[in-house]
Amino acid sequence: MLLHWLMAGGDCSTLTSIVIPGSLVSVGDGAFYACSSLTNVVINQGITRLPPYMFTYCRNLRHIILPEGITDISDFAFGNCDNLVSIIIPFSVVNIGYAAFSYDSKLIALYFKGHAPVFGDSLFQNYGPINTIVYFLPVKTNWGSSFGNVPTALWNPQITGDYSFGIHTNQFGFNVNWASGMVAVVKACTNLSTSSWTPLKTNALSSDNLYFSDTNWAKFPNRYYRVCWTN
Repeated sequence: MLLHWLMAGGDCSTLTSIVIPGSLVSVGDGAFYACSSLTNVVINQGITRLPPYMFTYCRNLRHIILPEGITDISDFAFGNCDNLVSIIIPFSVVNIGYAAFSYDSKLIALYFKGHAPVFGDSLFQNYGPINTIVYFLPVKTNWGSSFGNVPTALWNPQITGDYSFGIHTNQFGFNVNWASGMVAVVKACTNLSTSSWTPLKTNALSSDNLYFSDTNWAKFPNRYYRVCWTN
């Protein structure tokens, strides 16, 4: 039987992981309120609104990826998530409610895939200064130098230094993290003192990361890489 609607009572202090299925189209207010042990949340595409207090006082959430289709993040949806570090917000979000990220003292980065949404007061209200930065994609509109009184910055593609970085099966490779739907170009040069960079591959991202590999890396005594965005 498909689950279409969920009304949870919150305060499930032993709940550690949830998967919200794509068949779910509605969630009640405060569904996971004060689920203090919740560390892993997977939300499949289905619901269009995060209701008020949905994850308030979920003190062990660290990283959240919201799926496309969500248009509204309601009041206090992620309030008092003391250990929340980052969140990826889809293109579809057009409205963020009052104090949605209030008192998230460790929130470092919000990554927005779309145009700047409308937002309520006290979006990042806190007990003291925080180091939050809002990142937005190139060519998206209505972004200024700040958002909800925190600074903004351009969200550029990044080469990650994770397990994928280095020589694997006779080729040099690495992961590029960015946003699905964007186009990134990997370039290379042999001398950082020059401005001559050769495009190696243009990549249309089908997900939020891609793996790049260079089979010709061994032909050069030195080779440096960078990744750029393009329209």
